[in-house]
Amino acid sequence: MFRSGSVQGIMVWAVPNASLTDVGAKNPFGYIPLQFVQLSVNGLVYFTAANNSAQIWDLVERKTASSVSTTTLSWNSGTSAYDATPSVAYWVWIPLAQGVETLRDESMLQNGLGISNSTVQLEVATGTSAACTLYASYYYSSTILASGGSCDYVF
Repeated sequence: MFRSGSVQGIMVWAVPNASLTDVGAKNPFGYIPLQFVQLSVNGLVYFTAANNSAQIWDLVERKTASSVSTTTLSWNSGTSAYDATPSVAYWVWIPLAQGVETLRDESMLQNGLGISNSTVQLEVATGTSAACTLYASYYYSSTILASGGSCDYVF
């Protein structure tokens, strides 16, 4: 659910439910690559990435891929210890504002997409038949208003 404000972007990731509940292989940071992501606002498509192309779009937009090296742990009943396996955690960054690079001691306000009474639709395909949990994190432009001894966020 969105609050009314200026949205800079949305970060989306998915984790297989088995990685969240299985005691022997609980890996909540085992984000899987999303094969297809599309975001539309009031029917207008703002972002689309098919065939895991979100990773290349992140290299264009942010100069870094949306992934991190991590370790997957699985319980080995023979040795009664966890076995560590290298893996990669993936997420998708959906930009809704133009990127800006500021120099030291500079600041610039960069407004994002105004979400007020809009219908936002997100379509995602994980590319797996396993049940997954989808997460989203919203990044807003905001300022702090200090007045009369109190302080409030202004979106």
